[in-house]
Amino acid sequence: MKKNVLGRTGLKVTELSIGTLILGKIQANLSLEDGAKPVARAVELGINFIDTAASYGSQLHVREGLKGFSGE
Repeated sequence: MKKNVLGRTGLKVTELSIGTLILGKIQANLSLEDGAKPVARAVELGINFIDTAASYGSQLHVREGLKGFSGE
């Protein structure tokens, strides 16, 4: 999957991202287990750009979905 440098940070992020608004309390209000699945799948597919915000209420879903990945 193609990656681009994010501004002047030097970080290389995928052109595709996963948005997490739908996972949290504002929209679908998914359980932790159900909300973690799409995050984990996106990372399995090579996506490393995850859009989240405090107001989404999806931080725990993201944390759970990232368990077991090295971060590299």
